[in-house]
Amino acid sequence: MSTLSQEQKAFEAEEGKLMKFLKKVKKALSKEFLYLLTILLISLPLSYFALSLFQKKAPNFVMALQKSFPGTSLYLIFLLGCGAGLYFSRMVLGAVQSATKPKSGSS
Repeated sequence: MSTLSQEQKAFEAEEGKLMKFLKKVKKALSKEFLYLLTILLISLPLSYFALSLFQKKAPNFVMALQKSFPGTSLYLIFLLGCGAGLYFSRMVLGAVQSATKPKSGSS
């Protein structure tokens, strides 16, 4: 076997590893995009409900928010807060699942 064919086989093996890695990255990115889309869809009604609740139960808090963020829609503030809370809870859940997952190879 010549050196050139050995190098070509090594290159093909590395290319195969790279393609597997890129497939995993693509899968992870698409999964994360779906998580973000789901969080957005859940945040829309949740933030509306939270804003309505705060306007009825804590009007002083809502007025303080309006003074703190002049020119900004309160719905947008609640939407960002609910979205961040949902995303953070998903991150915590993922961390707990990965920490409690049994390690492969040990019986």
